[in-house]
Amino acid sequence: MQSGIQTKNLGVFLGPVLFLIIIFIPIPQINGDLSFSSKIVLATTLWMAVWWITECAPIYVTALLPLVIFPALKVTSFTETSSNYTDNIIFLFLGGFLLAKAVEKSNLHRRFAYRMLRFFGTDPKFVVLSFMIVTWSLGAWMSNTATAILMLPIALAVISLIKDKEKHHKFVVCLLLAVAYSASISGVSTLIGTPPNAIFASLADSIAGVQVSFVQWMLLGLPISALSLIIIWLYLIRIGSKITNIKYDIFGEKDTIAKYLKDLGPITRDEKIVAFIFILTIVAWITRGVFWKDIAPMIDDSMIVIASSVSLFLIPSVLGKKQNSGKNASDYKEFVGYNSQINEKKETNNSDHKNNKTGFDTEIQPSSKKLLDWDTAVTIPWGVLILIGGGLALANGFASTGLGDWIASQLNFLGNANYFIILLVFVMLAILPTEMISNTATAALLLPISSSLAMSMGLNPILLMAPIAIAASYGFIMPVGTPPNAIVYSSGLVTSKSMARAGLPLDFIFIILVTALTSILVPLVFGI
Repeated sequence: MQSGIQTKNLGVFLGPVLFLIIIFIPIPQINGDLSFSSKIVLATTLWMAVWWITECAPIYVTALLPLVIFPALKVTSFTETSSNYTDNIIFLFLGGFLLAKAVEKSNLHRRFAYRMLRFFGTDPKFVVLSFMIVTWSLGAWMSNTATAILMLPIALAVISLIKDKEKHHKFVVCLLLAVAYSASISGVSTLIGTPPNAIFASLADSIAGVQVSFVQWMLLGLPISALSLIIIWLYLIRIGSKITNIKYDIFGEKDTIAKYLKDLGPITRDEKIVAFIFILTIVAWITRGVFWKDIAPMIDDSMIVIASSVSLFLIPSVLGKKQNSGKNASDYKEFVGYNSQINEKKETNNSDHKNNKTGFDTEIQPSSKKLLDWDTAVTIPWGVLILIGGGLALANGFASTGLGDWIASQLNFLGNANYFIILLVFVMLAILPTEMISNTATAALLLPISSSLAMSMGLNPILLMAPIAIAASYGFIMPVGTPPNAIVYSSGLVTSKSMARAGLPLDFIFIILVTALTSILVPLVFGI
């Protein structure tokens, strides 16, 4: 605890000091080639990197630094800088968050999770698979943090049924790691799954002139994410935890999931309408580029999900007075003693990146008679939107001042290397730092550099940028590596040692796998 406080205190001063050194102290390698504006962007990048790593300030607050520094030192105007925080991709995420809130409020996500878990039975290895599939399916559309928060208490309830927990501790660890890892990779599947995808889509448009559609990203991300899910499952049950020989009878009572499903009652009108709007939104995303892009070219993916979200505030709800989620949710949380652990985690950890402070809550209580009300809507993770905006501001600063080109020139020794080797290096740089800093920050730092390097080599920047965006979601070693890792670690049933032991081989497996898959799929999907 004391060392953590000292690190944060050091970060408060180290960031600005590095900023001043870059700007005012003559450094031949920098001063001779860089304009003053480029040095400011470089100095700001180092300042933000230090604060992101040490978390001396909330990572979302750090993302606001370009909004102050760039206009003040005449890098870009305030209007130009602030436009990054209102980019189209920001509204795509905003609409996605609102839609996810409506799903949570109606309890549709619980019904889906319970039915899937009931379908797979009690074979331990298939229990793990069922949790992974449910987590992965939900995480493609919801925040990976929200998904992990939802699935952890359900996993703990299943664990509580094990007759001999000490004997089957490997299964306990395996199940919890499966929830964390599948939540992390689920975001790769869709454009709204995780912020690095959004940063890539925006930069692809501004730098390479490529408008990444929702369907186009799914053609790239979905197969990689699905294959990753299978590999992680096989690795966990056969190598990581070796649970393939555990017998079916490790569970006592087998009807817990059925009880939860029964407590939910019959599917409600609210659930049906939310499901309809959810599916309609996905269909609109899929068909936009195929059937009606020429008819209504002004409509994009962001506009579609915002329209869906607005409709949720207008449609009446029948759950305004009767909500069946509270009893069910509190039952299983009290049953496994989970509530106190999460509360303690919230009180003792001030980092938004390390705990459940992203704005999602698994026990949303309606305060109006609409499918979505403003009291619920304001609890979406607004900080993530700021984080994406800060990443875009930083990345566009690289492009507008020529800093990205300068950094690329410093890496010209890679120019003679094989494309696959360069891709491997950048994928490694995207995966390993996410064990210490947020994947959004990692993507924001690497994407502009990779685009400049690619163009200096005569390559399409998409060839490096898309793999980096995907690789940023693959952090398996440290509890602080991703929010799902931290949430699972908070259960007290997974140690940092057991997570590192399981996650280290996975990091290196996916450095190779992501490099190989993206080198094939990116050119195919984007027609390069």
